[in-house]
Amino acid sequence: MIFATLLLGTALQSSTHIDKIPVEHNRGVEVYNWLSPMDNANGLIPGGVTQIVFDPTDNSIIVKGTDEAIETLKKEIKLMVSAQTMQKLPVEHMSGKVLYNRFFLNSKALVPDGLLLSASNADNTIVAIGSKDKIRQAGQLISQFDKQPRTLSLSLEGSVPKLGRRFSSSSTLANNSTWTYVDDSTDTRIEITPRVNADNTITLIGKAGALGTRVQIAQRVKSGTYAYVILKPEKPEGASALTSMVVMTGSAERPSSEFFGDQPRLNALDLIGRQVALDVPVPAEAELRFFVRVTLP
Repeated sequence: MIFATLLLGTALQSSTHIDKIPVEHNRGVEVYNWLSPMDNANGLIPGGVTQIVFDPTDNSIIVKGTDEAIETLKKEIKLMVSAQTMQKLPVEHMSGKVLYNRFFLNSKALVPDGLLLSASNADNTIVAIGSKDKIRQAGQLISQFDKQPRTLSLSLEGSVPKLGRRFSSSSTLANNSTWTYVDDSTDTRIEITPRVNADNTITLIGKAGALGTRVQIAQRVKSGTYAYVILKPEKPEGASALTSMVVMTGSAERPSSEFFGDQPRLNALDLIGRQVALDVPVPAEAELRFFVRVTLP
């Protein structure tokens, strides 16, 4: 009997062909089961493979797919034949697929020699095929990488000064997640994504604007310090309307009591400015000032 499985949902490609892969040491059935071709539950079948067949008459795997996919599968089967066992390593805090893609997919140096790893399609585990010692090493690596995402405390104070609007907000969020503040009365929107760097500084990336304007902002700060942002409409030289935005950013150890006044002491904040062209003219009332404080626990 020949066990045949068509990988449903995989588009057939004109460059596909059929190849026969011999499996040594009479382990064809075991390799076939590890591949789990009915649903690719173990995530081991390369993209580009459209059909897998086990032929018990000569203990081989017959495969249909692209040249590149078949070559990848041959390497995987060679590792499987020399492996002692297969084990599913649990991932507790992260998505198993995210952990695999981030640390193992494009970082082959992290994978112990002679070990085959993949992200399970059936549960939140990493599938490991190899010797017991190599699998143990992989489990230790996964434990190091499988950490709860760092959380940050964020506080915001801002103003749309020409409209007399002041606002404030605060939140707790995960590293690399986006926090959004919206004030419908002035059509103000501030989006901030904090990213913790290796030296524990924090890069704030996002967009902000009032009265429908939106410009990119970015500022690197130390935990607990204040990132200041001023967005001020400006009329470029020779223009007849306010068609650009001056974006000023900087940081300070403590909040400025005069920041929201008529004439804020900008020189004390060491702000750096740049000019951003806008697609459409904006009113002078679109000026926006705010500062953000992000703190690591």
